[in-house]
Amino acid sequence: MIYKTISRQRILLILLCLINGWTATAQTMPETEIYLCRVKAKKGKWQLSQPKNITQRPGYDNQPTFTPNGKNILFTSIRERPSTDIYAFGIKKSKLTQLTNTPEGEYSPTITPDKKGVSVVRGEEQQIWRLPLVAGQEPVQIFSNDRKVGYFTWLAPQSLAVFMLGDPHTLHLVTTAGDLSEPLAANIGRGLHKVPGQEILSFVSKDNGDDWEIKQLDLRTRQITTLVKTLPGSEDFIWTKDGRILMAQGPKLYQYNPQQPQDWEEIADFTATGIKNITRLALDAKGKQLAFVGVN
Repeated sequence: MIYKTISRQRILLILLCLINGWTATAQTMPETEIYLCRVKAKKGKWQLSQPKNITQRPGYDNQPTFTPNGKNILFTSIRERPSTDIYAFGIKKSKLTQLTNTPEGEYSPTITPDKKGVSVVRGEEQQIWRLPLVAGQEPVQIFSNDRKVGYFTWLAPQSLAVFMLGDPHTLHLVTTAGDLSEPLAANIGRGLHKVPGQEILSFVSKDNGDDWEIKQLDLRTRQITTLVKTLPGSEDFIWTKDGRILMAQGPKLYQYNPQQPQDWEEIADFTATGIKNITRLALDAKGKQLAFVGVN
């Protein structure tokens, strides 16, 4: 389903943007591609297929996430106009589908806990919205605040953790009813991830200069503890089903096992593919597919 909500004023704004702002926008957004790998992993031993470029075009394609059944990858893209839209890549048939077509712009697509919608950061106000997957339903704002939301993750059907833009950026817990916690951490990275099987939120802290750390917030006690230092200059990470952390640096992937604390261990090197830097990471629910953003 494609959402089209364009007023006359919006059309005028788009035309002005196309005339005056498109070149600047295109220049400021990074040139990124999304890659997909097949994964075999057992007891920390990894086999990854050659990464397949699923976007293959100049421009901005970013923020990949899998649908719960692992059949599609949702991502953010800038195509024929300056605002971002959400696309779905069907893995089996390599089919691309545009999910949104609005002047507001959408970022950070994530399937909602009820699996009936896509949650996004939307519009100049950068608030969290729910876009239905059922025809005939309208988008609904999930969370609204005076401050802009940069990123978010679902913790439960009615609660989320959010990265609030500011100086500094801050971490908050919110509800779909509008509740907002006090800042729980400041100078945080964009990655917010619930630890598998636990009532714990993990995030990157940039409080200690260039020595960034992955920290854990106990959602019941609000106590924060340090888990491990990040790879230098890296802030994107994900958790595997068995409780390991994956992180990239340059063209290489690494893992860290909190149950056997040692150093980061390299598990893949994609230098030969021409990929120079890996950022956003996503695993499907079964841990058999890895998507990531690469810069060539």
